[in-house]
Amino acid sequence: MYSKIKPSRRKRSQSSSKKLLSMPTIVSVSIIGCIDRLNKSIVGLMKRTKSIQYLATYSSFESAVADFAYRLSDIVLINSHSKDMVNPHHIHSLRQQFPSVQILLTTTDSDEASVIEMFQAGVSGYILRPIPTVRIVMAITELAAGDIPMSPQVARTVAQSLRRSEAPPKTQQYLKNLSKREKEVLKILSEGFEYSEIAKQLGIQRGTVQRHLHSIYAKMNVRNRAEATRIYLSS
Repeated sequence: MYSKIKPSRRKRSQSSSKKLLSMPTIVSVSIIGCIDRLNKSIVGLMKRTKSIQYLATYSSFESAVADFAYRLSDIVLINSHSKDMVNPHHIHSLRQQFPSVQILLTTTDSDEASVIEMFQAGVSGYILRPIPTVRIVMAITELAAGDIPMSPQVARTVAQSLRRSEAPPKTQQYLKNLSKREKEVLKILSEGFEYSEIAKQLGIQRGTVQRHLHSIYAKMNVRNRAEATRIYLSS
């Protein structure tokens, strides 16, 4: 009985780094997120990668959007922390204002609804942490090359969601059963807004929004906002 001698992590990391350094296409990248240690590690590797031009790091969406009007990168890397999970509305708004930008999200959130919502909002790649820094930078080069970088768990989630949607729902019938107010709530929900933001736009209480959503889910025979949004957007 024997075991293969695996290459050390340092050697694997060096091998991956060499692949990064040899990438021919140059892509500009900005970072949004306040995970300082992770950001510094990523920036250090990007600066050593000839195919990547690092532009800037922003601690908030607001500061990033203000600067993007003057200095927009090809790819925006968002490092989301569990304490400040990215709002789908932020993603949707960013894509609306800057349609050409590609968004790569790294996060610890593997919940199916969150994954689907983020892709619907406009992310181009979804990587789960913790993961070696070199893998995140490789995901940037993959995205620049036209791929859709995803962690295996995320890929399985997306595949399962697509399989469930293979049989097209009777969308018009579902929507016909909704009241005028429920349709308004569903429309705003599909744009990535949170309950409190929907309430503010419609001038109603947050609890009222939740009651409308319970009714919407029951009439549409769905379990969550991701499924309801998918059906609405396919109509």
